[in-house]
Amino acid sequence: MIRGKGIPPPFAKADAYLELTISDTGVGIHPDIVEQVFDPFFTTKKIGDGTGLGLSVVHGIVESHRGNISLESKENEGTSFYLLFPVIKQNASDDISTTDTDYQGGQHILIAEDEASLAKLYKTTLQASGYQVTTAGNWAEALSLFLANPDKFDLVFSDQIMPEMTGADLSREVLKLRPEKPIILATGYDILESKAKTTLSGITHYLQKPIKLDLLKRLVKEIFTVESDGTGSP
Repeated sequence: MIRGKGIPPPFAKADAYLELTISDTGVGIHPDIVEQVFDPFFTTKKIGDGTGLGLSVVHGIVESHRGNISLESKENEGTSFYLLFPVIKQNASDDISTTDTDYQGGQHILIAEDEASLAKLYKTTLQASGYQVTTAGNWAEALSLFLANPDKFDLVFSDQIMPEMTGADLSREVLKLRPEKPIILATGYDILESKAKTTLSGITHYLQKPIKLDLLKRLVKEIFTVESDGTGSP
C-alpha cells in the first residue's frame, strides 16, 4: 500500500479532528506518480483531454480550511483519500470569523484568470480568509468590471498570459485610473525575467506559477497590512 505525501500537517493545532475517508475499488494509482497527484497541472490524460486540476482544487479547498489530505493506493485494488479537518469548539451563535487570523476586514479582490479551475481555486482560498472575491474569465471582462466601479476593488490579481491581452497590459489600464491600486501578477516565467519584460513600475508584486496557496494568502495579507499601516509597499 502506498501512502501519498498529500499536503503538510494542518496549519492550526487542534484538540480534535474530523476525518473524512473516500475510497474506491478502481485501478489504483501507480507508485511512480502517487507523490505528484496533488501538483497543479499534473495529469495522466492525453493532450486535449483536460488539465488535471481536479485534485489540485481539492488540495486548495482542504488547505484553505486548515486541513490535511493524504492517500493510500494499491494498483488494481483501489484508492483511499483521507481528509482531516480541525474541530471548531464554538457555539453556532459565535462569530467564527473573528478567530481567523487571516481575516483582514473584507477587502475586495478582483481576479483575472482564464483557467476556470484555477480561478475557482484562488477564489475559494481567499474567501476562506475573509476576503470578498470577484473573478473574470478574460481581460475584457476584468477591465469592464474595474472601469464600472474602480473603488470597489482593493487589489487586482491577474494571470500574465491570457488570450489577446496580457496581465501586464490589463495592469497598465488599471493603473491609468488608479495608480495606487496594488496588483499581483502571476507568471509562469522567472520572476526577475517577468519584471524585466513587463517594465511596469506600478506592478510591485509577483507570484510564480504554479502558485502555492499559502504564499498567495500571505502576500495578500502583507499587502493589506502594509496599506492599513500606511507604510507603503512591502
